Amino acid sequence: MTKQKNIKEYVRTLSRITLGEDTHARMRISLSEYADLHQVPAEATVPQTSAVSIFSYLRTRTAAVSAFVLVLVVATGTQATLASEKALPGDLLYPIKVAVREPIELALAPRGEAKAEVATRFASVRVEEVSTLMARGKLDSKTSRSLANRFDSHVAVIDTEATAIEATGKVSTALAVRTLAEADLTLQTEELSKESGDQEFREHAVEKTKSFGVERARLASALSVMIASSTELADVHVSDETAATLMLSADSSNQETTSTSTASSTPKESEGQRIFKSLFFKEKTEADTSLQFMKNSGGNW
Repeated sequence: MTKQKNIKEYVRTLSRITLGEDTHARMRISLSEYADLHQVPAEATVPQTSAVSIFSYLRTRTAAVSAFVLVLVVATGTQATLASEKALPGDLLYPIKVAVREPIELALAPRGEAKAEVATRFASVRVEEVSTLMARGKLDSKTSRSLANRFDSHVAVIDTEATAIEATGKVSTALAVRTLAEADLTLQTEELSKESGDQEFREHAVEKTKSFGVERARLASALSVMIASSTELADVHVSDETAATLMLSADSSNQETTSTSTASSTPKESEGQRIFKSLFFKEKTEADTSLQFMKNSGGNW
């Protein structure tokens, strides 16, 4: 108790100690002289942290983080992409499959038949995913609608590419693209009917696939007209050229032997006719191939 009392008295004594006026004056003079000797240059400014500099720092830091993430994705992307090939909706790697792997493959495919073929394969994959989920009892309405939307996007790509091919005059190629897509997707959707569960996706896919059948019938009809017209035109060209050749042969028949007259009566094929026949038989061969495929594939063409 005595010790605590002595401490209190000591503190109370210190609080009563003050500096004299002379001491205050000397301190003011010393501080003023020190300030005169250590003036701050006019151009010197105190650095201030503004909102702009903070955002710039954050942008720089974000860019660095993004670059690091990009390097990490590139370093590990191949393995993840390959592993995602068999992923199903709900799996950890499924977003990589549908948002990275498939879009890249589709973008790298050349325009026309190749891109349509890739889109057809992706549409078939969506049907297979639905079939697998139905078999496992894991297909809900939300997943079904999501897969239906993706299926529609693939069908749209096929339609776009087939239309572009037809616009270039390659009707038989456009017919083959639509026929193959229809045959593949029809076969896939028929398998869905064997699974128990929600058939909403199957009904949607069947309706979408029917559009290929409508366009296929239109193209097949147009191609038949083209082939018929080409055949008639070729016959006219051959008849005219044969008649002209026979007239020339008649004028020179008195100067040539019978064998020579027979040889000269054979019409000589012109360059234009040769090219025309080449294109005609190419179109006819492709059309016959498409028609034969339709007969062998479905039986309901």
